[in-house]
Amino acid sequence: MSEQFIKPGMVKPPVVQTPRKAEEFLNQYELSKRWKISPRTLERWRWLGNGPRYHKIGGRVVYRLSDIEEFENGRSFTSTMDEQHGGAQ
Repeated sequence: MSEQFIKPGMVKPPVVQTPRKAEEFLNQYELSKRWKISPRTLERWRWLGNGPRYHKIGGRVVYRLSDIEEFENGRSFTSTMDEQHGGAQ
């Protein structure tokens, strides 16, 4: 309700905001520790277009946790033959 339409004695309705879950991000060094790989490996993967999706925010490279988990889940194999066919289905 606009302020101009509120008459004396009327109660202004409360503003209802739905809570949003805060996204978690890891930087290159945090992700390299998680996977026990070199931060340079992540840099190379970005250059080659491999690895999980990343974001550049204010000149910083960060990885969204949900993107990391999606990448990890896509790298699940049951045999060496799975790797040739794009992972477990």
